[in-house]
Amino acid sequence: MPHQASAEHEEDGPLVSVIVPCFNHAKSVRRAVESALRSNYPHIEVVVLDDGSADDPGAALVELLPDPRVRLLRRDHAGSNRARSRAIEESSGEYITFLDADDTMEPGRLDAQLALARAHGPRILVFCSSRILHRGRLHSTKTPPVSPHATDVTDAFASMLFRPNSATLLIARSFYDELGGFDPIYRHLETHFQLRAMAAGARVLSAPDVLYHVHRDGRSLSTRSHGEDMARFISEVDTAGRTPDASPMLRKYCRMRQRVNALHLLSCGPEDRRIVLSAFHRTKPNVWARVGLFVLIAITPYLGQDRKLFFARWINSAVGLWTKWR
Repeated sequence: MPHQASAEHEEDGPLVSVIVPCFNHAKSVRRAVESALRSNYPHIEVVVLDDGSADDPGAALVELLPDPRVRLLRRDHAGSNRARSRAIEESSGEYITFLDADDTMEPGRLDAQLALARAHGPRILVFCSSRILHRGRLHSTKTPPVSPHATDVTDAFASMLFRPNSATLLIARSFYDELGGFDPIYRHLETHFQLRAMAAGARVLSAPDVLYHVHRDGRSLSTRSHGEDMARFISEVDTAGRTPDASPMLRKYCRMRQRVNALHLLSCGPEDRRIVLSAFHRTKPNVWARVGLFVLIAITPYLGQDRKLFFARWINSAVGLWTKWR
């Protein structure tokens, strides 16, 4: 019964669907689902979609499945975006949020984000601050660079001063449907959805507290490269930014988004790097952008993975400061 919340939930508060795509995360998916079930906000459903895992998430969740709030769906492997889309189609909440199968959320997350969503109308994206843990130790924190009491972070989001974890998004189903959902042509990259929201004039809000925890093991610190997805996104960003009726906020977002997209070159393999670089050249970048791309390509062979990530973070911080003080 997709797209319909029960009358009981409408009386007591809107139903929130927590979407958990899972691919080969049987060891951690129970921890993720349990963190959602500990939510202080009671009107939830947790929809786990097994995206063709080689391990068995069902076995890991067997003790939780009798809970009527938990559902497990299965499909052949098709990528995280299609997994999210299928789970959303099968869900019933008035609001939709996400939780990756290897992450956890705080009990107060939904209360905080839902309060913002209900106060400011449906055409918004609501994120929260997140903490990234590498093998249990704090690695970094993603928080908006504004006052803890300021929740509208649209400008910081467009300037790439705040790049929230995409899984922290909470969105009204009506706005999700208006935007057309996740484009199935993208297998993994979620930022295309944020671009379309910005093109539709969405405001971006964030709960200031750290309410989401990203858990990484030794492998996941290496950025997975999806050159075709990134090349397609670079083209889509370029087109959106050049649209004659694009708002100043959208133009800013597209300009800064392309600078961040260029950092993808640091984590690409040789073939993906060629695909991404070709996509940038097709956008006819100015001379300074060409110089920047040349520098990134020139230094990449001399950087190990840890140095690439450090250098990418350093450049991103420098771009953010330049944007802030220009």
